[in-house]
Amino acid sequence: MANTPHMDRRTINQPRFAYSVANGFLNRHDENDEISARLALDEIQQIRLTQQKAFQSVQIVCHVTDSEGEMFSFGSMTAIGPSSWDSSIETFMPLLIALHKALEPRSDTVDYQEGSGPRTLAGLAAAGSALLMIGGWFFYEFAIVNSEPGGYFLLPVLAAGIWLLSLSFTAASKPYDPGVYRKA
Repeated sequence: MANTPHMDRRTINQPRFAYSVANGFLNRHDENDEISARLALDEIQQIRLTQQKAFQSVQIVCHVTDSEGEMFSFGSMTAIGPSSWDSSIETFMPLLIALHKALEPRSDTVDYQEGSGPRTLAGLAAAGSALLMIGGWFFYEFAIVNSEPGGYFLLPVLAAGIWLLSLSFTAASKPYDPGVYRKA
């Protein structure tokens, strides 16, 4: 099974790669169209779809991980400059569909997830907890103990901590139905 390569660059500091599904592999091609890395389809353990900011837009990013922990990430937008992104949905969707169709015989062994990964959620929880504890301590010291009205300026810090902490619980990943992408 082959498809049109999907060109992608995650950041402007990285080279541009092309991704394709062919001959039982998810291939990553360098700028000379040589295969620089590949993941065997029968070794893929997880596909995670996430939403990520692309300056003022939002893109879908697919993270494919194999049994050895090797990961390929490609998205629906590609970085073309500082704060500049270009839509590549016309090649992203066919690659995503081809990948899901190629993995159909192994659907019971591949973990299909959508949403943020555990490291991202742990980071959100840690940042929210830190803001709550530090902001709460300073608020208590200034506003409560010392009766300083300036301590009330720390309320937005507490609100930001609560917001980040709540994101870590509401943005948790969940399984998705890969059949949706096979039917397209």
